[in-house]
Amino acid sequence: MKKYLIAALTLALCGFCAVSCGNNGPKAIKDSVAEAADTLGSDSYGVARLSVINFNTGPSLHKESDSQALMGTPMKLIAKKNGWTLAVTPEGYESWVSSTSVAEMTKQELKDYLAKPKIIVISDYAKIYMDPDIKSMPVSDAVAGCILIDGGKHIKDFSKVEIADGRTGYIKSDKVEKFSEWMHKPLPSAENIISTAKRFMGVPYVWGGTSIKGVDCSGFTKSVYFLNGVILKRNAWQQAMTGTDVDISGYTNGGKYTLESLKNLKPGDLLFFGNKAANGKKEHVTHTAIYVGNGVFYQSSGHVRISSLIPSESNKYIKYKNLLCAKRILGNINNGKGIISVRNSVYAGLKEKARLEKHPGYEDGFGKN
Repeated sequence: MKKYLIAALTLALCGFCAVSCGNNGPKAIKDSVAEAADTLGSDSYGVARLSVINFNTGPSLHKESDSQALMGTPMKLIAKKNGWTLAVTPEGYESWVSSTSVAEMTKQELKDYLAKPKIIVISDYAKIYMDPDIKSMPVSDAVAGCILIDGGKHIKDFSKVEIADGRTGYIKSDKVEKFSEWMHKPLPSAENIISTAKRFMGVPYVWGGTSIKGVDCSGFTKSVYFLNGVILKRNAWQQAMTGTDVDISGYTNGGKYTLESLKNLKPGDLLFFGNKAANGKKEHVTHTAIYVGNGVFYQSSGHVRISSLIPSESNKYIKYKNLLCAKRILGNINNGKGIISVRNSVYAGLKEKARLEKHPGYEDGFGKN
């Protein structure tokens, strides 16, 4: 326990260090350090067993919503308290989840689970039924990105599936795709990213949300990239530390709020907004969005919407002057820039350390903040 507390405190303190375009610390880790009780052993893992599971900053319903994970997401389990489990997600985010939301496993059981053939939900919404009939009793709902065990049986236009907790059922075959084929597709193009982002238009802003049911700003960017086989860090300030810088200094420093000052941006780049350095205070990232082109971007603010960086446009973002920086994600996947593909992550199986040397910050396929 003492070793865990020291390591976690170090991570928390590192969050306050000055970084390019973001220096707010990981609140979830700080709260977890303060409230962790029974530390679990190194053989404790789990998989999300509901369509979307909710994480809080502490082991209580009264704590702030923090993040979410989709059905089929593997996790490392760290500690337990009052019916809550401190878990680490594949991107390295550490927070508290209701223990009933997770199918707990040993390391070997997780290896066996990950080795089974899977399917992934590609439709925005779907239902898993008890029988291959939409009139039969539902077993669970599912959303885009949920991962299920392939039951290997097809009846009419249904596919048999199994959830990590052992429940079985049938899902419409046109709403799923073989996971192995999905994750080995070519890395996404800008067109893929923008097309997926459009699917979220009108989806409500939900603090901590990372699914088609509701997203916060970084949950939106994370979800769009995940549905294209790419894992981003969870929070805006963390995402701002990945990829490569895009020069928009004419806009951010020169006060030239024109298309010319944004000429280096490409579709799919991430924009980061927040408070600029002033009066001895460092830059502080508070918001992120996906650039589309011609000064236009998609963001989750109230709901997922289209906004513009050009002040003369009717859909201008009221905080356009708060733009801090931009990062290029495409072209920087699997090359040590803090972004990896699903096929190189724990989703494809627990990784040995030697195999992850070119992906610094990842251990056993799980990210580390």
